[in-house]
Formats: sequence, C-alpha cells, structure tokens
Amino acid sequence: MLPGFLRDTGKANYKSDLKKIYSTIRYARSKAIFSGDAHSVWFDIETGAYWLEGHDKMKLSPGSSFLKVEVVRIKEEDTKVKRIDFNSDGSTTGGRITVAKGDETAVIEVNPFDSKVVIK
Repeated sequence: MLPGFLRDTGKANYKSDLKKIYSTIRYARSKAIFSGDAHSVWFDIETGAYWLEGHDKMKLSPGSSFLKVEVVRIKEEDTKVKRIDFNSDGSTTGGRITVAKGDETAVIEVNPFDSKVVIK
C-alpha cells in the first residue's frame, strides 16, 4: 500500500491532467474563433499524448491513460489517433475523452451542439 502523500500526489496529478485537457480544448475553440481558422486537438490513445495542432505534445502523468476517445463524425476514423475539430464560428465535431488513473475515471465531453466542455 502506498503512503498517503503518494496517493494524494497521484490524485493531484490526475486532476491536473483533466484540467490541462479541458483547458487545451477550450483554448482550441477560442483560437479558432479569434484566428478565423479551424483548429484541432489531437489525442493519441496508445501513448497518452494530446496536443493542439501546431503545438508541442503533452503527456498524461504516469499511471493515467486514455481509456477511450470518441469523436462525432460522419465517417469514424479507424485510428488510435483521434481529433476534435473547432471551426472559425466556434462549432465543433464534439467528442468524449475518457481518462483513467487506477480506479478513478472521468469523462470530458465536448457537446457538438453548443461547444460546451464539461468534466464528468
């Protein structure tokens, strides 16, 4: 069993991962609106990396992983690398990113109808 401070550090890192993903998605939407160009956030399920197109890759903290990344598309891409797109008007393809660490699981949802991002 891990000492309490190690468990707390792991939980803090997991929550930090969720906040960073949330912020990256929100930033992509804002960047699309203010630049007038479409922007995407990419998720690599196998490596635990995610990134805003044209920026450095970020990785989930050790022990965290993407359980599932679902994107809403007419034709679903058959790949381990998925993306959520934002258009210049702020609209999005939408999606659900499931992140896990140990027995904790959270879902970050991007609503395709109103572009709201929530962590559940």
